[in-house]
Amino acid sequence: MPKYQTIGEFMYSPFGESGSMDKNVKYSKLYEDFVQKHKIYVAGFTIIGESYYVHLRVPSESHSDGKYEYDVVIKFFTNKPELNKTISLRQYYMQFFSNSPGFMYRYAALYKKHGYLIKEIYDKLDPEYADVMPEKTNADMELSYDKSIFFACKFLSDGRFRYLNKIGLLVRKKKNPEKFFADISDFRSVKFDQELMNTEKKLRKDIENQSKNKQKDIQKANKLKRKMASYSSSKGGNVSNHRVVKIKSGGHKPKIVAKKSTKR
Repeated sequence: MPKYQTIGEFMYSPFGESGSMDKNVKYSKLYEDFVQKHKIYVAGFTIIGESYYVHLRVPSESHSDGKYEYDVVIKFFTNKPELNKTISLRQYYMQFFSNSPGFMYRYAALYKKHGYLIKEIYDKLDPEYADVMPEKTNADMELSYDKSIFFACKFLSDGRFRYLNKIGLLVRKKKNPEKFFADISDFRSVKFDQELMNTEKKLRKDIENQSKNKQKDIQKANKLKRKMASYSSSKGGNVSNHRVVKIKSGGHKPKIVAKKSTKR
């Protein structure tokens, strides 16, 4: 049976690992820097039974324009009936999903195995990695979080009165479950988008390099023209009319002797 946590417990000691405090401090600092340049926001929410699903969009750090966003979903649920009458989700337990590569390759299979992955979104996983343990990317099988999960939880935690308030959620983008899950990209789409963007990025770089090389060639040609013009000017205007006297090895200039005239 998984030991589920509230958002406060998760932010303090994710999965009960006290040794994660250093990572928490590091990621908190990264979060402060991140939100200065990027905007995390709630894209929608839905209610199924007594559980609340919140969909957040977290911009990708690897794209400086901030136009690409990952989908992070947090499910809030409880096994305590009395909490259903409260207005806050702060005492609810959580499950997670993210389509960021960092989560998918390091933690998705572990979350699924240990019961921390949202069951309703299993079909959004990469089928190649859904049940494959991350032996290379997470050899210690550490049950932790990637930046997209941490940033999403930090965002909700910092604005708990707005985002973890049931009444506050009602005035936001409530969707029916079908629409809610349809708006979350599966990881195969994310991979395709990433490959496409990387191809476009490489193409732009190649074009820029070609342009720069062309500019350098033009600059070299102009520099050579200026050199030739300057040299020609210093020699009287026509370089080809000047006689070149060769120096023999020995360093002595050959003696020029006037030829006798054959005319009588």
